[in-house]
Amino acid sequence: MSHEKVAPQEIIAVIRESHAVYSLSGSQLVHLHDEGVADPVIDEVLRVQMQAARDDEWKRATARPVYWLDPSGSWTSQWGAFPYPSDPGWWRH
Repeated sequence: MSHEKVAPQEIIAVIRESHAVYSLSGSQLVHLHDEGVADPVIDEVLRVQMQAARDDEWKRATARPVYWLDPSGSWTSQWGAFPYPSDPGWWRH
């Protein structure tokens, strides 16, 4: 996008809307700079990368076991979150 002369603000908007995390090494960031990518765009890539690392650390630091009764009547546990992405329905019966 930088080679196409897209404004840095537009590139930053695309990065933010995509919710993508670009884990780039220092040499890759230098390469982007040398190729003409604007500093605000590189700063945004770094900001997103650092925020993702903070979010991952927060998730690890706050993970707690979750307990539930499975359909057989046994207590089961898992670290983090409830194991079902949606309501399986059996616990309300």
